[in-house]
Amino acid sequence: METINGLIEFIYVAENKSFSSAALALKVSKSHISKQITKLEHNLQVTLLIRTTRKMTLTDSGTILYEKSRHLFSDLEEIYAEVTQKQNQPTGTLKIGVAGAFAEEHLSQCFSSFLKEHPRIKIEMLFSERFVDIVEENFDLVVRYGNLENSSLISKKIARRKEFICANPEYINLYGQPENPKDLTGHNCLIGQNDNWSFITKGKKQNIKVTGSWKSNNGRALTTAVRNGLGIAKLPAVYVLDAIKSGELVSLLENHTEKVQDIWILYPPKRHLPQRVRLLIDYLDEFLQENYKNETF
Repeated sequence: METINGLIEFIYVAENKSFSSAALALKVSKSHISKQITKLEHNLQVTLLIRTTRKMTLTDSGTILYEKSRHLFSDLEEIYAEVTQKQNQPTGTLKIGVAGAFAEEHLSQCFSSFLKEHPRIKIEMLFSERFVDIVEENFDLVVRYGNLENSSLISKKIARRKEFICANPEYINLYGQPENPKDLTGHNCLIGQNDNWSFITKGKKQNIKVTGSWKSNNGRALTTAVRNGLGIAKLPAVYVLDAIKSGELVSLLENHTEKVQDIWILYPPKRHLPQRVRLLIDYLDEFLQENYKNETF
């Protein structure tokens, strides 16, 4: 395929943001790099790079090509290394989609420890509440919570998650304790991503629309507000369980809260799953078993 010519050089330039660095990494001349990329642009009939005397930037077309092809290139490197039995030190970049405090507190710790053991691997840990398209956006792994939709993705359960309705004892003393979910409409509720809170009453699910004087899409900000006695919050265990155990916060409506949810990792099905992905999956499983066995987040 003629358009493959220059793709490797282009990826190295995009990665290093420099023709000189790319040439040094590939052990070729700058002129060779330039010629190969010019051929690639000619074959594709697009401009991939904007070059000035001071810097190099990717065009929109260049960005698309880089994002779509860099993982293919990393996979190809691994295949070559495996075939030639040089896979003792796996390489490549892992693009991982995450969200929430579980990822902030625990997955980041796991992934950073993983990189210490595999220094030739790189990790891009991208936080987003958005429901990303794993295949279309070239993610190697994503973390998701709760029930999964039917899909062709491979899934693996790694932990459990539970949300608590809670408040500071001072707030309860001043305004009383809700006895059922409907009582929340008379309280100052601290709102996160959603002002419709779900409950299970007598086996049936119900949603209660809550209101209040504090709204934030950040879990830590909500935790600070509820600890300060501002109102009632709905937060996962990773934020509030220690405070509930110590008595700093009171758990409310426990007979109505939803059951524990599963935490999953998902990854695209591949006939040749990159070794870096397999290694991280195994490492994550071992890390959580050793440090947080049977813990709810």
